[in-house]
Amino acid sequence: MKKLWILVSAVIAVAMCAPAFAEDMASVQSKYPITVYGLVKVDMSYDDSTTNNGNVAYWVVNEGATGAAKDAPAFNLGAKDTRLGLKIKGPDYEDVETNGLIEFDFLSPGGGENTSEMRTRHLYVNMVFPDSDFNVLVGQTWDVVMPQIPTMFNYTVMWYGGNVGYRRPQVRLGKGIALSDDTKLMLQAALTRPIGDAQATNGLINDTGEDSGLPGFQARAAVTMPLLAEKKATIGLNAAMGKETRNPETATEKDYDVNLFGIDVNVPVADKIALKGEYWTGENVDEFLGGIGNGTNTTLLKSIEASGYWIGVDFGPFESWKFALAYGVDDPDAADLANDSRDKNTTYLVNTRYAFSEAVNF
Repeated sequence: MKKLWILVSAVIAVAMCAPAFAEDMASVQSKYPITVYGLVKVDMSYDDSTTNNGNVAYWVVNEGATGAAKDAPAFNLGAKDTRLGLKIKGPDYEDVETNGLIEFDFLSPGGGENTSEMRTRHLYVNMVFPDSDFNVLVGQTWDVVMPQIPTMFNYTVMWYGGNVGYRRPQVRLGKGIALSDDTKLMLQAALTRPIGDAQATNGLINDTGEDSGLPGFQARAAVTMPLLAEKKATIGLNAAMGKETRNPETATEKDYDVNLFGIDVNVPVADKIALKGEYWTGENVDEFLGGIGNGTNTTLLKSIEASGYWIGVDFGPFESWKFALAYGVDDPDAADLANDSRDKNTTYLVNTRYAFSEAVNF
């Protein structure tokens, strides 16, 4: 089913350096510098058909599914994608710099549309060795793999519609290697928290990723260099692997492989025009928000294969205006799917952004 999705957003950016208070106000002092930042984001959307989740829609519900209706419009208005963060500049030890990040939004599944609950996005400590261009990051942040993001106002940024990669706890190593004065190779690898599906085991609710007893693994090698414009282009190769275990320590125990391989590009092609996108393929990739949420087939006892891609073009800024176009496809293998499962999701995107002022965008 095709879906028309119209989103209007108003954004106010917030950036403050602490402490900065009037003399008659109580202040909270920090031993280390902290920068408070964030944004207030208000979204208004119209759907022409039933979607899975209104103002953060992933896909259109199949016609005939329970609760679905053909040509059933919906209207949403909310501010739950508002964000607040703290950048922490930690102490330096000899040739080691330390920093950290704490960031929240209000998109937790709990709470109502007007009683939002806070949800974590980023929580990490980062140790940087500038002399050797090496860093160690411990905590929760974006996946190493598939880091490009389409310029999209919807919170889901084309997840389950061509784009993959999310946030998760990890231990990450990064190493930069200068290949020339203007060309750099970046190598990254991480052990990650595998995130599968909830399952009841021996009276407890566990996670199929946790029950594998193994961490996930991610790696990326990317080259940044001048290519078509004065700004530098980046091309990356990505790989991730892991395992899920269903029904451990029972007669029906079964392991399911998780694999993801892909390429990402971000290439300025002219002044104020940039091309970016990703292509990926793998199996059991629902934990990366791929396969339209299809990970394993517990009837066929196999991981579901899927592939997808997206490509986008950003234009601007032209005075106060920016524009973006994008197209994406998420395509799980129909032969691996259960009956009536989602078997293809396609996204077409066009948007424009107007800067009313330095801090307010529409």
